Amino acid sequence: MKTYTITFTSEASESDIEEIVKDIAAKGGKIIEKFTLIRAFVAEIPEDLFQDLRGNHIVESIQLDDVDTTQ
Repeated sequence: MKTYTITFTSEASESDIEEIVKDIAAKGGKIIEKFTLIRAFVAEIPEDLFQDLRGNHIVESIQLDDVDTTQ
């Protein structure tokens, strides 16, 4: 599973977001960090759920959470 940062539109209710959190957990993913100043969280999600979230009208963006390294 890959880690993504998922942000939500202003139209998304707390119950809408909680349903997505439950769906992530039900499919074997997990929430890594929730943000309070913006409507977003970081989560490990399976690929099939990534595709579903991309098409969800309450998801503003979903981006791969890359780690930059230096040598």
